[in-house]
This record gives sequence, C-alpha cells and structure tokens, in this order.
Amino acid sequence: MGRLINLRHLNIKHTDDLMYLPEGIGKLSSLQCLYKFTVGGASGAAHIQELKDLNLLQGYLIIGGLGRVEVANEACGAELKEKQSLHALDLDFEPKESEIIERNQGQLLSSALERMEGVLQGLQPHRNLKELYIRNYPGIKFPSWMMEELLLYHLNRLELHDCINCTELPALGKLLSLEVLKTYRLHKLNKIGIEFYGFGTGSGRVNREASFPKLKELHIKDMDSLEEWDFVLVGGEEVIMPCLREIHLDCKNLKALPALGKLPSLELLRVFNMHQVKHIGVDFYGFGGPGNRIIAFPRLETLQFSGMHNLQLWDTGVEELEGKLIIMPCLRHLFIENIVKLKVLPAFGKLPSLEVLDIRDAREIEHLGSEFNGIGGVGGVNISFPKLARLRLSSMYKLEEWDLGVEDENNGKEIIIMPCIRQIHLEGGKLRTLSSLGKLPCLEELEIGELDEVKHIGPEFYGVNGAKIAVFPRLKKLILYEMENLEEWELEVAEGQEIMPRLSSIKFTDCRKLKVLRSHFPHTLKKLKFSYCPELTWRPPTYSPAASNSLSHPLIEKLKLCRDAGVFSRSLLFLPNIKYLYIVDPPETATFLQGLSELKELQRLRLEGCNSLVCMPEEEDPIAFLMYSGKGRAQQSMQSIPRTIHHPKLGIMHHACEVTHIAIIPEFYGVNSYAGVKVAVFPELKKLNLFDMKNLEEWELGTAEGQQIMPCLCSIELRRCPNVKALPHHLPQTLREIHISNCPNLTWRPTTSPSNCLSCPLIEKLELFEDAGVFSRLLSLIPTQPQVFGYIISTKNSNISPWLIRTQRAPKFNTPLSLRQSSQSIPPPS
Repeated sequence: MGRLINLRHLNIKHTDDLMYLPEGIGKLSSLQCLYKFTVGGASGAAHIQELKDLNLLQGYLIIGGLGRVEVANEACGAELKEKQSLHALDLDFEPKESEIIERNQGQLLSSALERMEGVLQGLQPHRNLKELYIRNYPGIKFPSWMMEELLLYHLNRLELHDCINCTELPALGKLLSLEVLKTYRLHKLNKIGIEFYGFGTGSGRVNREASFPKLKELHIKDMDSLEEWDFVLVGGEEVIMPCLREIHLDCKNLKALPALGKLPSLELLRVFNMHQVKHIGVDFYGFGGPGNRIIAFPRLETLQFSGMHNLQLWDTGVEELEGKLIIMPCLRHLFIENIVKLKVLPAFGKLPSLEVLDIRDAREIEHLGSEFNGIGGVGGVNISFPKLARLRLSSMYKLEEWDLGVEDENNGKEIIIMPCIRQIHLEGGKLRTLSSLGKLPCLEELEIGELDEVKHIGPEFYGVNGAKIAVFPRLKKLILYEMENLEEWELEVAEGQEIMPRLSSIKFTDCRKLKVLRSHFPHTLKKLKFSYCPELTWRPPTYSPAASNSLSHPLIEKLKLCRDAGVFSRSLLFLPNIKYLYIVDPPETATFLQGLSELKELQRLRLEGCNSLVCMPEEEDPIAFLMYSGKGRAQQSMQSIPRTIHHPKLGIMHHACEVTHIAIIPEFYGVNSYAGVKVAVFPELKKLNLFDMKNLEEWELGTAEGQQIMPCLCSIELRRCPNVKALPHHLPQTLREIHISNCPNLTWRPTTSPSNCLSCPLIEKLELFEDAGVFSRLLSLIPTQPQVFGYIISTKNSNISPWLIRTQRAPKFNTPLSLRQSSQSIPPPS
C-alpha cells in the first residue's frame, strides 16, 4: 500500500471488523481523507507514528486501538498538532487483549494508567480542531492541553465517553468556543466543583467573569458516583453558562439539584433517574435570599422529571417569598413520570404559558383541587391553566378526586379553568365519578380508561346542572377503554340543551359491563368502534318520536366491530347508511348480522378472523353472512367463500378467513352460474385484497358473453395464500397494480388466445414480496408493450431468476427496476 503515494481518498467507513491498518500507510503523504486509523498490535500492523507525514488529512478522523500503544512517546510521533485541516478527532482507547479483563474490573496497574495518560497528552491536536471525542480512556486525569483556551480556541464540541477512572473534570469552562459538552459514564467522578468552571485559573479578564461563555448544550448522563454538583458562585461577578439552552441529567446518586434557575437562557431541562433527590425548593430556582424580585428559569420552555423515586416534596416557595419569586414564566411543556412518593403536586395552574402537561405514574397523589389549579390569585377573575391545550393524567393509582370547581371558596370569585384545553387523556386511578369536564369550552378529544371504580356516567360528568347550554361544545373524539365496571352511560338531555354537538368519533374498548348506550348522539357523528362490549345494547330515544338526534342518524359512515360488540354484532338495522364496515374476530355466539343487505351505501367491507364463516340459505336471507365457531357448529366450516352482497357502490373488499376449500366460485359473485348472466357484478369494485387464506386453492373469474365482473378493478393483492395455484386468466382491462407475497404455488393459467400473457396490457405496478410463485421467475407472462411497467419492487428471498433479464419477452421499463433489500442485484434491462 505504501506505493500509492498519490492516493488522496481512502474510504474505509463501515469496516467495524477491521483490526488494524497495514504498515506503510504513513507513506501516503497525499492522503486527505482517511476516516479511520486503527492501531494494531500484531506483526505487520501500522503504528501510531505513521500518522506523522499525513499532514494533509482533513475533516473527521477516528484513531482507534490507542490502548495498544506500547510507549507513551510514540503518540507524540503522530504530530496531530501539525494537521491544521483536521476538524474532528475521535480518540478511542480500545485496550489490547492482555488488558481487557483488568480494565473491565478496574484493576489496571498504575504503570498502564500512566502510559495511557501519556498517550493522550501526546495527542495534542491543532488549534483549528472543532470537535473532540474521547472514548474508553482509562487514565485518572486529563491532559493539560484540554485546559488551555488558546490551544483549543476553536473547539465547539467535546464528548467524554466511558472514562471510567477519571476522578475530576478539567477546567472546561475556560474553552471560549465550546457549544456542546457531553459526559457519559465517568463512574469514579463524585463531585463537580468550582474548578470545573475555570475561575481563578486563567489570566484573562474574560475567564474571571464568564464560564462556558458560548455553551448551548450540556449532557451529564450515567454518572453513577456523582453526588455533588457545586453551582454556587464564588463572588458575585461571575457568570456561568450565559448561553446554555439545553441540559440533560441522569445521575442516580446526585443528592440535590443545582441552582439551575439562575441560567438566563435555559430552554430545555430533562432530569432522569435522580433517585436521591427528596426535595425541590427555592435552592433549585436559584433564590439566594432576600432582595429584589427575581425570575427563576426566565426562558425555560420544556421541563421533564422522570424516575425521581424518592422525591417527596416539591415546593415553589412563592408564598414564603411574598411574590418576590416568579417561576418559569415561559414554560410550555411539562412532563412528570415515575415520581412514586410525591403526595402533593405544585400549583401548576399558575404557570402562565403552560400548553402541555403530562403526568404519569404519580402513585401517591390522592386529590387534585384548588392547590393544583393554583386558585387564589390577586385581582379580578382567576384563570387556572390559562393556555393549557393538552393534559394527560396516567397511572395515578390513588387518585380519588379531581375537583374542577368554578368558585373560589375563600372569596367567592369566579374561576376560569383550562379555557384553551383541547385534549385530555385520563387513565388509571380510584375516581368513582368523572370530573365535570363538560364545561370545558374548547375540549376536542377526550380519552378515558382503566377507571375500575366508575360505574355510571351521568349529569355530573357534564357539569351543567340543567342549564340550557351546550355540554362538551367542541368535543369531536371520545374514547373509553378498559372501564371494567362501567354499566351505563347516560345521555339524557333537557329540552333546549345540547350534548356534544360536534362529536364525530366514538370508540369503546373492553367495557365489559356497559349495558345501555343512550341514543342522543349528534348529526355530526361519523365513526363508531366497539371492541369487546358484550352486554352493549341500544336504547331508542324517549322524548322525540322523530329521533332526529338518535344513533340511527344517516350520516354515520364508518363502523368497526372487534370481538363481541353486543347488539352491534347481531344487528345493523339502525345503521343503514354505513360506507365502511370492518368486522374483526367476531364472537363465537354471534348470530346474524341483520340489516347487512340494506347497506346500500357500503363502499368498503373488511372481514378479519372470520375463521368459521358459512353461507345463509338464500330463502332465509339474500345476503349470506352467518358466523359460527361455537359448540355444535364447529364442524360446519366453509365449503366456499360466502356469496357477497351486490352493493352497487362497493369499492374495496378484503377477505381474511381460513376456508376449508378450495375455490372462489360463481356464488361469490352473487350468481348461480356464469352462463346467461349479462349484468355487471361488483360494478364499482376498485381494490380486492385476499390474505391469510391458508387453504384457498383456486379462484375462478369466468365470464359469459355480455357479462362483466369487476369492470373497474384497479388493484389486486394476494398475501399469505400458500396454496392458491392460479390467478384468473380473464382479468379486467382496468387493472393497474398487482401485489403478491407468500404465494409460492402460484402459477398462470393460459387463456384461449394465442398470446401467452395476462390479458391486461396496462399493468403499471408489480410488487413481489417473499415467494411470489411463477411471478418471481417468469415475468415474460407480462406483455411487452412500452407502457407495461412503472416499476417492480422485490425484497430478499424473492428468488428472482436472472432469466428475467435474458428472456426475449422481458418487459420494458419506463423507470428503473427497484429491488429493495434483494439478495440478488439485477440491473434494469436496457
């Protein structure tokens, strides 16, 4: 390799198994791009000194295997300080094999530690360096050049990873251009002191007045031994991190949070797994004592506390300081998670800019009321959570009461609570009654789940006390799930009163005891989903014979039924105008879907998990869906796919069922035979999906003269039909897309025409995944007109034969052949 003296670029990215570079690499004096230089300990491997003459290197360089350097002085021979075009340097002290066990156990000899410290000292970079990464460094202290602001004048990013023996950080505060500092897994560092900021160690005036003058992002994570972080200023003139915007902390043994509220530019603070912190108070906000009014966290927008297992008290300190302290005036996002011992939440309602509040796994919280809302302000009307738009309360297992009172008990003033709230997610707890959420004027989405104590939803949920005003005036989406003891949802309204006038979607999941669904739903309701609500019934309206506000309103368009949906699994007579119907895993005891034949607007029908679907006799009902899989009928499995309804607007159909035979036959199209029938069947069907039909073997698509079957079909999808043997030979001329996956036995049935190809010359898109049978091998089945293919997509295991390219009938492509993740590389034909 040493003879390639004019080589400028050697790209060895993604060579993780490369153990070392060969000897002679140092002779490539014209080399500009190397990316990685790995020091080897074997014979014939390059030594660190071979970097000496590579002074034209530029950009990013990884130097790996530095733990294999035998003599510290060898590192000086690399002369990194002469490489002025090198902007990013990654130093990895991967150990030699004989020291791996000792290093992992922290038992390296002092001589080995001194050798590694000498190696790092000898790797001083040029002052133009902008990024420095140090990994797996086993030394106790860092080199002196890391503390010289003039030697690292342009350094803007520094990362220290797995420096497991370091006991103190250098005076990094003196680095004038540093913008990003990340430290991970410095397991023996137990204190960050004032020396970290560099005060008193520099000679310039700037160093005495500002520490980390340009730092914007700070990560201190997985520092298991860190117990103290000194953030107290020595005098009164120093400034710490004036430009810092982000802090990420993960230090499980840190005993107290530093006074981060003093940071004037901090916008994001994330704190994880600080299990030893028991109290958050005025020290955290940076209030040092009596004096003028101060603002803590003046620009903070996002705050996250997670995994603070011993936090017991969170004190804002506002009352004691008599209004001298303003806290987080710009905070918009607040996330609290896994705070398992905190019993009282602070007055978050006082935060003037809060938009998102997410509280999860606060297990000891029993009550949310006026303290949480921050009621008790000075002045006219009190507004709690004035800008809050999203609220989540989850896994608060002891929560028994959530009070959304509208009157201040102390002074009788009117209280406005959450005037801008749009989304609420309430999950888990011991609430017996739901809060009066109906009075929230802007609420659009409401999700409630896992409230096992709630048995009844009634007037208290609406919070209007008979007033003739709209309840949930803007609610559009309502979700109830895993409400195990909920029995009734009452929607009775007084004359002149509206409940949820804009509701468009309802989803009930796993409400096993819900028996009655009241009928008063608005005209805007479009989507219904019921999953495992076996007792669910529907009660017709009592006050209005016309039932203008009932569930039977004609604008409901989408219905999804999963498992046992009560009355909805048996009858659709009161929902005649459904456009989209999904039936998934119907119950064993389901009887007959009454009203299915009346769904004149049905456009999409999807059946999943209907493993024992059988046909109804025609004399009993003209549609043909009866689901049996219970005792006494278990042997009556399908002999064919059931005859499908002739909806004139049915546009998309899916079948996902295990049939015991065999064929898609004329009855599937709603006719007794093909002969003599001169009407269109599935006249507007555009997309047909057949999947997970493990026993399907044959699909007929015979036609008689003057007959049309699926004349508008554009797309066919066959997935996981391992025994299907042939596609129909008469496919409509409108077909544009074919998707085939896991159909290994698929073949092609020749037509009676002379041409040996599918009778659909305008196919534009063919997708082959896994084994697509004959299509994975012989694309000559597709005709060769210039407009045949837009593109072909195939994945590995498709076993596409190279004969695809060599055949005289190979298709012509308008766009390049795409073989995503293919095990074979096949170029498009010219």
